[in-house]
Amino acid sequence: MRDLVIRFALSLLNLISVLPLGIRRTFFRKVGSCANLLPFKERTVARLQAKLCLQTSNAAEIIRGMYRHFGENIAESISIKSTLGSVKIRCECEDVFTALLTDKPTILLTAHVGNWELLAAYTLSRGVKLSSVARPARSVSAQRFIEKLRAGYGLDLVWRSDPGFARKIINHFKSNVTVAALIDQDTEVESIPIPFFGIAAQTPSTLLRIARRFDSNVVTLLSFRDPDGSFVVKGKSFDSRLSDHEILTEYNLFLEDCVRQYPEQWVWVHKRWRARADGTKMRTAEYITWLKEQIQLSQQPLLATTPDVAARGSISFAALLLIFMLLLACRPFFVAGTWQTGQYEYLQRAEEYSRQGETDQAIAEYIRHIEYRLALPNRPEWENPYFYYLLIGDTYLGKGNVTQALSSYEIAESRKVDRSLISDRFRSVANWYESRGELQQAIDLLAKYRDRDPLLFDAVRDRLAKQLTEREDTLSVQ
Repeated sequence: MRDLVIRFALSLLNLISVLPLGIRRTFFRKVGSCANLLPFKERTVARLQAKLCLQTSNAAEIIRGMYRHFGENIAESISIKSTLGSVKIRCECEDVFTALLTDKPTILLTAHVGNWELLAAYTLSRGVKLSSVARPARSVSAQRFIEKLRAGYGLDLVWRSDPGFARKIINHFKSNVTVAALIDQDTEVESIPIPFFGIAAQTPSTLLRIARRFDSNVVTLLSFRDPDGSFVVKGKSFDSRLSDHEILTEYNLFLEDCVRQYPEQWVWVHKRWRARADGTKMRTAEYITWLKEQIQLSQQPLLATTPDVAARGSISFAALLLIFMLLLACRPFFVAGTWQTGQYEYLQRAEEYSRQGETDQAIAEYIRHIEYRLALPNRPEWENPYFYYLLIGDTYLGKGNVTQALSSYEIAESRKVDRSLISDRFRSVANWYESRGELQQAIDLLAKYRDRDPLLFDAVRDRLAKQLTEREDTLSVQ
C-alpha cells in the first residue's frame, strides 16, 4: 500500500514538472507551509536543534521557512534541466572549479543545503566529470525516480549498498573523475566525531581515507537560494596535506558559517547529534529529551512544543498526500498573485543594488527598510530590524571596505542582534583577510574580537598562525 501511494505521488510530480518554474515554486512553497503544520516528530526535532545551535527565539519561523524552502527544491528538481536554464547562478569560488577541472582526482564534499540537485547539474554544466555517492531510497519506486531524475542531467551514481562500492570509487579516482558526497548527516558509514555548532557530530570519512592513496584534491561546494530566486555557489579548497580530522573540521566550520547565513536552507529535520559516545544512537523520543536538556544547560528558554508530539508519532504519508492533492485542486488561487510584497520593496531594491555593485544606493535602501520596520506598530516580537546592519556590513565587505563593515557589525551588536550572527561576521572579515594572504591582519582581528567566541576564534587563530609560520619559514629558506 505504501509503495502504491508513493508511486501515485511520483506520477503527480511528473505531471506537475511540465508547468512553468514560477508556478511550480509558488505551489510547492504552499505545500511546504502545510507540511509545517503537520505534527511530525521530525518537526519537533528540527525546532529544538535550530534553537540549540542558533541560540535563537526564532526557531519556529526558521523551520517554517525550511519547509517552504524544500518545497521550492522539489519544484526546481523535478525538471532540473529547465530550472538550470532559467535561473541565475552566481559563483563565488572560481578557484574551486579550477581545481575540479585539473587532471587530478578530486573529492567534492557537499551537504543538504540550498538545492544540491541543482548544484550537481550546474557543476556538470561547467565541464566537470562528476559522480556522486548515494544512499538507496527505502521505496523501489522512489529509487527509480531518483535514478531517472539524476540520469536526466548526466549525473553518475555510486550506490553505497553496492558490493563493488570501493572498487568503483577507486576506478573513478584513477580516471580523474570528481567524486561527490553529501556528508552532513549521521549515516551508517565510517565516521569521525567532529564538532558542528560546537557539538560532536559523526561525520563520514570513508572517501577521505580511500583518496589518500591517490593524492586527491579535496574541495567543498554548496549552493544557496537568494530571495530573488537566483542562486549563489560558495566553495573552498582544503589543504590535502591536512589530516582527515583537520579537513573535516574545516568543512564543518565552513558549512556552519553558511547555515548561519541561510538557516532555513539546511535539513534541520535530520537528527544530526543522535550518536552517543559509545557509538549507539538515541531513539527519537530520547533524542528530543536530550535536546531539551542541552537547551536548558545552555541557559536558553525552551521553545514551546506540542506536549504530545513525541507520543503521537509521525502522521501517515497518505495524510500529507491528501493535503498535496487538495492544494493541487486549489492551484488557481495560489498562483493568482493576490498576495502583496510591497512591505519589502526597500529590501528588494537594496538587494538589487547590491548585486549591481551600487553600494551607496544599496545601503540607503537597507537603512530605509530598517526605519520602516522600526516604525511598524504591529512588528513581530522576534524581529530585530537592526539585523540589516549585518547586510550593510556585508555590502561594505564585498567592496573591500573593512572599516565600514566592522562599524556596521558593531552597530548591529550594540542593538542586540543575535550574538552568534555577530561573531560569524567578524570571522568572515578574518576570512576576507585570509583570502588575500593577509594572515597577520586576520590574526589581529580575531584577537580583538576574541570574546565573541573564544573557543572558535582561538582555533582559527592557531590555524592561521601555523600557516603564517610555514610561509615565513619558506621565505627564509629562499
